[in-house]
Amino acid sequence: MRALSWTTCLWPGLAALWLRGRWGGLVTAIAFGLLLNFALLTTFGPREMPVGLTGAATPSAAWVLVLGFWIVGLWLGRRELAPPKVSIDPQIDAWFREAQTEYLKGHWIEAETLLAKLLAKQPDDVEGQLLLATVQRRTGRLAAAQSTLNQLSQVESAARWALEIHTEQRRLAATKEDPAESITEEDNPPLARAA
Repeated sequence: MRALSWTTCLWPGLAALWLRGRWGGLVTAIAFGLLLNFALLTTFGPREMPVGLTGAATPSAAWVLVLGFWIVGLWLGRRELAPPKVSIDPQIDAWFREAQTEYLKGHWIEAETLLAKLLAKQPDDVEGQLLLATVQRRTGRLAAAQSTLNQLSQVESAARWALEIHTEQRRLAATKEDPAESITEEDNPPLARAA
């Protein structure tokens, strides 16, 4: 996969278009294509072309422009491959780990208190919301758990946790039907934060 990503850097603008979906990448890719065609036309085109079509450009000047554009495009494409830098507040990470520990010990109130502090500081924390929904379900507050899961489904970055969210919704539905189903052997919180 990484090698395939690197090949997108070979055509300027393609990495931004293909990997990030940026329209500026399309504009850059088209501009490079036009410049490359112009260089090919000045080099291999018929010699009796009107001066207005190619101007007074020499093939070597056109190729220098193509090479310069390509080098800059390669450098910019390499930047597109770098993962976006996400900084996690150490305090938030510590609260999440403590909440996990309290959850695994069965200390629901302590876990929920830590998650409330975490979510007050960072409301879009997907892992925190998912763990909070699990705690709410485990304590029998099914409406609050459903509300938390509904809020979580509105968060854009929750897509990577879609399976866990769906599983928690299934567990919540099963608990509504039979309250004895609220505790199962495979009922575990998210064990790792997304990088």
